Amino acid sequence: MYKWLKPTLCLKGFEQLTPTLLHGLGIKALLLDVDNTLSDGHGLPIAPEVQKHLELLKEESFLLCILSNNGEERVGTFAAPLGLEYIAHAKKPSSEGVLRALSLLQVEASETLMVGDQLFTDIWGGNRAGIQTALVQPRGGAEPWYIQLKRALERPFIKRILADTSVLRGE
Repeated sequence: MYKWLKPTLCLKGFEQLTPTLLHGLGIKALLLDVDNTLSDGHGLPIAPEVQKHLELLKEESFLLCILSNNGEERVGTFAAPLGLEYIAHAKKPSSEGVLRALSLLQVEASETLMVGDQLFTDIWGGNRAGIQTALVQPRGGAEPWYIQLKRALERPFIKRILADTSVLRGE
């Protein structure tokens, strides 16, 4: 079970995904979680520094797609001003949403990176679909009780992941 939860990369934040790092991994497309990955919490807007980094990645010709378990209203409202493709109701950790995103972006699994803050949804879903994954530290902010519970259950796995020398670290 641990292999399904093991990310390719562990990063402090989304902004550590530099074009140089992504090119080195052969990445052309990023699938991006919303809450606590791109925004500072559930239902909050995008953090300005994250928006700036998204613009940099778009300028560098990376394909970007929001992939969220949130509903259409939240995800569409978040993605529209950024000009990003999106998949709402992604059903992570099912690979269904990831596979839909690959088809939408017309990229291969080997060229794609799932970026998220939760092992049991983002990382597991990306790994199940055969794409590379990046676990980022949550951006912060208040979280619903069920996310707090998930985080408590993830802690032992994250501790093991951080001790694993085969997991790449962002600088």
